[in-house]
Amino acid sequence: MTPDLASLLPHAGDMVLIERVIAVDEHHILCETDSHRRTDNPLRRDDRLHAVALLEYAAQCMGIHGALTGGEGQARIAFLAAARDVTLHVETLHGLPGTLRLRADKLLDTPGGVIYDTAAMHEDHCLMRARLTVMHPQAH
Repeated sequence: MTPDLASLLPHAGDMVLIERVIAVDEHHILCETDSHRRTDNPLRRDDRLHAVALLEYAAQCMGIHGALTGGEGQARIAFLAAARDVTLHVETLHGLPGTLRLRADKLLDTPGGVIYDTAAMHEDHCLMRARLTVMHPQAH
């Protein structure tokens, strides 16, 4: 089920944090990754990966969803414009064994941007919830 994710994101190399797409439809996507455990994770600082990095994980999940469902399978440039109702239930991620699951549910889609409800899970525990808005630069 997992396509070449690097081709679906405007990221390269180690900055592609999502490793697998588990399920996708027009309004939802579920992804998995183990990249939070990598010592070379580009978001680690002082040998720690802070939970706020889950916002980038969620944004990548959203980007993959957009490319698969509306972007003709291609990466589309977007900018994170707002993070609302962010709730973090852990401080760091690097010590979590096992896989992270990321979910993004599209709430609103306009030509200028998209709003998603996102969540990150580890085993049966919610690590993060947030409503994220991305804006697409307008072509002139």
